[in-house]
Amino acid sequence: MPPPHVRLSWLMALGLAPLGAIFPYMAKELRAWGVDGLTLTALMVIMPLTRVLLGPIWGTLADHWRDEARVLRWAAVTSLLGLLALLSLPPSLAIVGLLLMIAGRSGIGPVLDGLTLRALGGDSGAYGKVRRWGSVGFLVAVGVAALVEDWLSVSPLKLGVLLSSVFCVMTLFAPQTEPPPRAPLWPAFKAMLGDPAMRWLLLGAALHYAPHSIYDTWFTLHVEDLGMRPALAGVAVALGVAVEVVVLGKSQAILSRFGAERLFLASALLAIPRWILTAWATAPWLVIGLQASHGFTFGAFWVSAVALVSRRAPAHLTNSAQGLLGAAVGGIGAALGASAGAVIGPYGSAALFVLAAIIAVLGLSVQLVATRAR
Repeated sequence: MPPPHVRLSWLMALGLAPLGAIFPYMAKELRAWGVDGLTLTALMVIMPLTRVLLGPIWGTLADHWRDEARVLRWAAVTSLLGLLALLSLPPSLAIVGLLLMIAGRSGIGPVLDGLTLRALGGDSGAYGKVRRWGSVGFLVAVGVAALVEDWLSVSPLKLGVLLSSVFCVMTLFAPQTEPPPRAPLWPAFKAMLGDPAMRWLLLGAALHYAPHSIYDTWFTLHVEDLGMRPALAGVAVALGVAVEVVVLGKSQAILSRFGAERLFLASALLAIPRWILTAWATAPWLVIGLQASHGFTFGAFWVSAVALVSRRAPAHLTNSAQGLLGAAVGGIGAALGASAGAVIGPYGSAALFVLAAIIAVLGLSVQLVATRAR
């Protein structure tokens, strides 16, 4: 059997690949099914809000059972069943499949991060080298989904089913980690939430990710509104993730040289001009080229946020802490980004990225407080 770091890399690649096939195209898919306006915005907000509740629950289950691999399998199966239901149920019941899929996805991210960190002895730099394969999986899936839709008129969600099925099989080969000594979870969990630095970190992470959620959720519609081919959105997303892969691959050296705090702030600072220029740009080469900065505004942000949260969490709450980070980023931050779709009707899609820049400025101020809190 391959060594643990190889299996972890495959798990990361296959765990994040369905995200690339599903979520960049979800708003466009729902609109093609006749879901539009405030209903579409409401659905895009409900999905991340589901993660706020369920992400920490999956993480706490993994800490309680002290078995990340077991919880990861349950989360993977839940997500696959939800995606199948979304594609097979009548439109009036599709929300059931959508929520079930999100319920499973809410656990995959934090538990997979916790499993990786524990297997690597808590080394955040080594975590980045494994996490980059998740970005590779996402990158390939985004590109393949765009091509399959453009050339064969096949829904990206069907590719998501295939990738989710392969991931379910791969979870059977997840490495088993040495569990930490048993300790009461609730008192430590309350103490962790009572830590001012942890609270500011989670709020800063949520605000930093909200503009990225605007990009993830609505960028394909923005490209359509600019009169460009849908495949160009896939090219832009792929370019950003390709740079992200490089940043994550070098994360051990970057963290050692600059430290997690500086990296956390630098990613926030760079995000502001990215969103301002995206709102202003209309030339295809500029719209696409700007998204290369995603590799730093998200890649450097994510590895530094994981490192900072892991540093402040007790050893026996690794999964719970990553669940809280996942809820802040993929829950609260993503919900803020999804709700921003309400400005499209009255102001157009470019206004989304003006709003993103404003949120990014607020996020930078909170991240400054977070890095100085003790």
